[in-house]
Amino acid sequence: MAHADHESTMIEKLTSAKTEEALNAVADEAKKEGLPHQMVVEAKLVFGMQTQNTPLFVALLPELEAAALELKPFNITVAGLNVDYRDTELTAEKKRTEHQITIPWLVEGKDAHPVASA
Repeated sequence: MAHADHESTMIEKLTSAKTEEALNAVADEAKKEGLPHQMVVEAKLVFGMQTQNTPLFVALLPELEAAALELKPFNITVAGLNVDYRDTELTAEKKRTEHQITIPWLVEGKDAHPVASA
């Protein structure tokens, strides 16, 4: 199988996972097969958004912070987005402090729900 076809197959597997366990199994396979780490992390982020899986987002924070360091020389900024609509500013700051988040941390307003409904 050609490299591009194999990569497409792995991406398809990542994006069609129905459970976090299935996603993690495919992610492990993708890493072994040499799929770029960023693609695996992005697939996990999309899965987390689709399933509203907050613990998954928290677990990905160290990887996002590592990506931020790797991408900084290219003038690319990695940021987090708080979408907890209860006392947004207070909650966002509490989560930023609690999880020692060093990347820019954005707050989505109470009246805007584009990410949560994505």
